[in-house]
Amino acid sequence: IPANARAQAYASGWDCNRGFRKSEGGCVAVAVPENGYVNAFGDGWQCERGFREVNKACVAVAVPANAFLEGSGSRWTCERGFVQKMETCVAVVVPANAFLNTSGAGWECARGYRATDSACEPIKVPANAYLVGSRSQPGWECERGFRAEGNQCVAVQVPTNAYLEAKGDRWSCLRGFR
Repeated sequence: IPANARAQAYASGWDCNRGFRKSEGGCVAVAVPENGYVNAFGDGWQCERGFREVNKACVAVAVPANAFLEGSGSRWTCERGFVQKMETCVAVVVPANAFLNTSGAGWECARGYRATDSACEPIKVPANAYLVGSRSQPGWECERGFRAEGNQCVAVQVPTNAYLEAKGDRWSCLRGFR
């Protein structure tokens, strides 16, 4: 058994002690750079949190303003309301009638508004209509008894001996009539 090694407990042979690695039939010390530590296996090294490996050295992670160090400790992410541009974090410009989206890296228009480039314009809802859809697909529909014609809702004219169908934009004859 070479220096800085120990016999294997359940097999024949030997393993290097923690902080040493096998090399040419012996055990050599692991060269740990500044701001590094011996890894969990004991035969290599890793950089401390807030540092990352560059050319076998541990270099500090430069965290820009409005960012934070990720859980890995070797990268950064912009805070909510900021987006990465090169090596900086710039504020998301939220237009009037909008709010930050759930990721915080963009924005969505409020209900009743539709996104156009960098603004939120109101959805023009005609008389006898109401807002429908989601924030990403906003729009309007006519109320029951009205149907869409262009950008307006016109009344469905129900003749005598007819009724308005369940959907509300068509009519059918009563039983016994056609």
